[in-house]
Amino acid sequence: GIVESHVSVVLTKSQLQDMDSDQVDNVMKEALAANPYEWQKTNGYRYKGKDLTGGLTNILYICPNCHAEFELVPSGDTLRCSKCGMEVRMTGSGHFFWSNTKAYFDHIAQWYQWEHEYEKDQILADPSYQYALPVELAMYRREGNGIEAVGQGTMRINREKYVYEGTFRGG
Repeated sequence: GIVESHVSVVLTKSQLQDMDSDQVDNVMKEALAANPYEWQKTNGYRYKGKDLTGGLTNILYICPNCHAEFELVPSGDTLRCSKCGMEVRMTGSGHFFWSNTKAYFDHIAQWYQWEHEYEKDQILADPSYQYALPVELAMYRREGNGIEAVGQGTMRINREKYVYEGTFRGG
């Protein structure tokens, strides 16, 4: 897609001298905030392709209709829940068209934010929450560019910590 950027001075040296770190953080968050869906709406950019939802289940994995996890199946421009049958089509503008349920979200960012809040609520409601999943450990390459696999193991997550148990560089 198109990349557009603008450069401007957000804070001067004298402004920084009179601010604490929280104030600077808030100003920077506001200055760096971007809404690609508003930009798309304003500029009319359209995504093209035969597989618009391909890869979308890497970030959208909870069905908003039945709350099933990992049951969303991408096909062309459509996501379908294999558990409840919910279907949503992603348009070339990056927005959603809901065909057989209420319209839950307008675009990916809203769905993703809902998932984040939903998961947070589930975790906070369960004091004994824990989750384990098989993972591949990856790190930036020692030399050169990119990321390399350096181990395999299990990631255990609870309300207190994340723990990786597994191999690291063959050991």
